[in-house]
Amino acid sequence: MILQTVERAINVLYFVCESDNPMGLTEISQALELDKATTLRLLSTLVAGDLVKQDVRTRLYYPGPGMLRLSQYWRHDLRSVCQPHLKTLLEQFDETVCLIEPRGLDRICIEVLETRKELRVVADLGRAQPICSGASGRVLLAFLPEKEMLTILDQIDLLPLTPLSVTDRDQYLNELNLVRKQGYAYAIDQVIVGSAGISAPILNPNGGVVAAVVVRGPAARITK
Repeated sequence: MILQTVERAINVLYFVCESDNPMGLTEISQALELDKATTLRLLSTLVAGDLVKQDVRTRLYYPGPGMLRLSQYWRHDLRSVCQPHLKTLLEQFDETVCLIEPRGLDRICIEVLETRKELRVVADLGRAQPICSGASGRVLLAFLPEKEMLTILDQIDLLPLTPLSVTDRDQYLNELNLVRKQGYAYAIDQVIVGSAGISAPILNPNGGVVAAVVVRGPAARITK
């Protein structure tokens, strides 16, 4: 019985992680041919372990930041490929450099190289932020297919992380259009007041965005 429960939990985790969009309890239980009560218990366990998250408003499930802890135990190809380029950016600009991946409705910092300057922006490895936030969030959304991008925006609220954060949907969409046209995003005071970031996408061979690179620092140094 215990082995069967573990196997089912693994199947639920795989199913949630392999989906391109957050999913509801009914969708998951039907796809895996489990009753709702069993599926809910398994999901609750995965949520408690931070491997899966549930949006409090939509009640949909998506991969949690705890997945990053697991990924750190094996070679992360994206990190290894990007490492020399991140080091080059750090050496060239001497500002904090981060590699950001989308995870459901969040964005996760999966690699960070920090400047040794006394005044700097400190980035926490593995920290989850709303996918819409900051320069990297704008990049991750701007380079998605429009339908997928709008679906994500329908599932989240543009909640302010600072008093200067953009919360108007039309204004935010205009910013995404600009990001798409110019190929990068610049954001100031959107995550931390007094900080700024410039970000560009990492695309797969089909042109889909898989991650973003961002250089972050005090707005006094990373200016428009």
